[in-house]
Amino acid sequence: IAALDSTKVSNLAPTAMAGFDALKINALDPTAMSGMKSDQIAGLKADAMGGMSAAQMTALAPTAMAGFKSDQVAALDPTAMTGFKADQIGAMGATAMAGFKPTQVAALDTTAMAGFKADQVGALAPTAMTGFKADQLGAMDTTAMAGFKADQVGALAPTAMAGIKADQLGAMDATAMGGFDPTRLAALAPDAVAGFKQDQVQNLTKTAVGGLTANQFDKLPDDALKGLTKDNLGGLGTDVVAGFDDATIAKLDPTQVKSLAGDDFSKLMTNVDPTKVTADAVDDLLPTGWELDTTTGDLKAPPGAALSFKTIDKAESANINDTSLPPLPDLSKDLALGGGTNNSGGVLAGLDKALDAAAGAGAYKFEQRTGGILNLKTAGSDDAAAAFIPDTSKMKQAPEGAAPGVSQDATGAFVLTTDKGY
Repeated sequence: IAALDSTKVSNLAPTAMAGFDALKINALDPTAMSGMKSDQIAGLKADAMGGMSAAQMTALAPTAMAGFKSDQVAALDPTAMTGFKADQIGAMGATAMAGFKPTQVAALDTTAMAGFKADQVGALAPTAMTGFKADQLGAMDTTAMAGFKADQVGALAPTAMAGIKADQLGAMDATAMGGFDPTRLAALAPDAVAGFKQDQVQNLTKTAVGGLTANQFDKLPDDALKGLTKDNLGGLGTDVVAGFDDATIAKLDPTQVKSLAGDDFSKLMTNVDPTKVTADAVDDLLPTGWELDTTTGDLKAPPGAALSFKTIDKAESANINDTSLPPLPDLSKDLALGGGTNNSGGVLAGLDKALDAAAGAGAYKFEQRTGGILNLKTAGSDDAAAAFIPDTSKMKQAPEGAAPGVSQDATGAFVLTTDKGY
């Protein structure tokens, strides 16, 4: 076998290739591999491919690569993958790509990545995507990025996302955006976010949008901002919303803002910085039934609307012992732009009025810990009689004319209705 040269190899009948096993393949001189043709490669048994070395792989003519089948690719040793060159990758059939495993993908040289085409990327198994590293993704041709599908994006390691560049991100199919989660979105370089297009942002889930950092959000093009919809706009982190100004508000799609669910709209409004966002800038964006006092910034929700209040500062919420708890609402604030001025005592004052209206509960007062948990105390005592975690998913505006007080729902949970109907 070692005596075969490229000419002799090229003269072998394709049917003869089935006689090669891994040991015989490994015994071939790398220079002899240059004689192999695509039909000869196709004639090799899958288990023979395990004998191929990196040097032998490098020596194969690009035209021969078209003979590879997926089971043959799967049988290649990861060390052999380092021999792949860009023109060889580009010459492979798309169906062969399904054989790639994560360890094999991880072993590919960065320079080989430029050979991938869109249909080849689309044929990779989602499990194979876990092998990609940041420098490999960054080396892919922009046109190849169009092959990514949602389940493939969802399988990429978050650390690999840092390699994606703006033009590559912009070339991805809009449907692939469904694979992003908060961790993967947050891992994108801020400069890469500048590549987002409107239809791509439209396809990001509400959960994924929560991964956008303030630095990334600042890099979003104006066209991409228009892509935020009623279904994902409410997912923006409160640190991102705090950076809004009137110009940012003006760039959002007004139809989508007006269509926001009550809790998403109130989350947006109560977490803006009132020194940057004016009442006039949002007065024309109110969902049906909502009212805004343009003088005070106070908001009034329609009956039954889900509510969200200003979120406690992240640094302060870190004081919660149970880190599984989400950031909770700052109930010292009001339902108003930026949470209001605190002159009214906020929602806490309303909760105390609810206790005052309940039989036998007037001796108690609420205080909120720095992490958001509510303590119930008797007057003149520093000891909590009880502690509560507000169920933020069930905060809503009571029916018109509902009296302040305390009640229990069908599950036994306490429901407090404030004087403002929260």
